[in-house]
Amino acid sequence: MRDVAEFVKSKVKTSVRAQGSRLQFDMSAREAKLLLHKYLHHRGLDGYRVEVVHPGMVEVFSPEHTRPHATSSVRGSPPSAAVTMPYEFPFSPSLPGSAVRKKSKKR
Repeated sequence: MRDVAEFVKSKVKTSVRAQGSRLQFDMSAREAKLLLHKYLHHRGLDGYRVEVVHPGMVEVFSPEHTRPHATSSVRGSPPSAAVTMPYEFPFSPSLPGSAVRKKSKKR
C-alpha cells in the first residue's frame, strides 16, 4: 500500500491517507481510477481491474482465472475405408446410407 501511496503522491500533489488496506485520496474517483490503473500497468499487473464501485470509492479486482474449454472425449466414428479410398472400392457407396446408382435394365 505504501508503494501505491508514494506513486500517487509523486504524480499528483494531494494528500493520501493509508488505513490498513485502504487508501483515501483527496481527488475524484475517476482520477484515482486512472492513477491506480497507471500504477498497475507500471508494475506489470495488467490483469487487474480498477472499477469505480460508487462515487468516491474505487476498488481493485484481481485477475479472473480462466478455465480451459472442456472438449468432449466422445467423438464420431472414423470414416470407412471406402469413403477415404474410393479408388480401391469402386462399387461401394461413397457414404453409408447414400443412394447407389443402379444399372437400368434393358427391355
